[in-house]
Amino acid sequence: LAIATIGLDPMTGVSRFGYGSIYLDSGIALVPMLVGIFALSEIAVQAERQVRAHDAEAGVGTSMEAFTSLVRRPFTYLRAAAMGVFIGILPGLGGVSASFLSYRIEKLFKRKDDPEFGTGNPNGVIACETSNSAVTGGALIPMLSLSIPGDPIVAVLMGGLLLQGVVPGPRMFITDPEVVQGIFAVFLVGAVLLLPIGLMFIRAVIRVLVLPQWAIMACVVMISLVGTYAVQREILDLYVLIFFGFAGYLLRKFDFPLPPIVIGFVLGPIFEEKFRRTLLISQGDLFGYLLDRPIALAVLTLTALFVILPLVGAVLRKRKVMAPATG
Repeated sequence: LAIATIGLDPMTGVSRFGYGSIYLDSGIALVPMLVGIFALSEIAVQAERQVRAHDAEAGVGTSMEAFTSLVRRPFTYLRAAAMGVFIGILPGLGGVSASFLSYRIEKLFKRKDDPEFGTGNPNGVIACETSNSAVTGGALIPMLSLSIPGDPIVAVLMGGLLLQGVVPGPRMFITDPEVVQGIFAVFLVGAVLLLPIGLMFIRAVIRVLVLPQWAIMACVVMISLVGTYAVQREILDLYVLIFFGFAGYLLRKFDFPLPPIVIGFVLGPIFEEKFRRTLLISQGDLFGYLLDRPIALAVLTLTALFVILPLVGAVLRKRKVMAPATG
């Protein structure tokens, strides 16, 4: 949210946190920030690790058993898909959380004659991959209805819509129905084409693992630099890219999650505009203004509970762990 305040004030037009730079008056660009946080930081982390050698299997492919699993395990797909959509609706959790939860749930439904999870049980793979794929569809729901992206992928989509002057939300279905229809159509086409494209390129992608790790990382860095510069052709975008790459590297080292940064950055301008407009309408009496609106007050109360309850639970668990030690 703090990064989103860099640039011109949306109400007064005054430059904020620009330090005299005309470039910063337009705010931090979305593309260099995203590429720096996710791509360059990952390259920096991988560069610290020992170089690995991969063996690519020449006979990798698919079989009819993979297709018949859909018929033989329909409830596994349905449970994992439902979990993925549900996790996608909740902002900030992402596909990793959906995969772990679906894997855990599927273990509860394990039959006695099935192999153990972790030793080749296909239900575990199906649950993880299905829920991970279903997250993005669920994340579109809060983005299109409430202007709240559910994961970084949808946050990037929302950022692209904002750059084109399209504001996601309920009015989008009235003012820009063709954009909504286009999103639905592309999503459906992509879901259908995902399987044939994956089968077509699976062997080529596996072959990439034969390349030395340093060569793959060098290609990723080159593509990141060239792609970032090509968007606006601003040399300062490369400095932003490097800065956020270093920042993302430090955050990864200290185990801070990266997706909330993207979601906060995309929601920042929208949140600030609505919040300041509310302050103007309420004439400074924000709490009195909210007390007269029970729906808004109920939503804010639930939000506060969702934030406070995990903190209280963590404190109580820490006290339970420390109690035997002190006793």
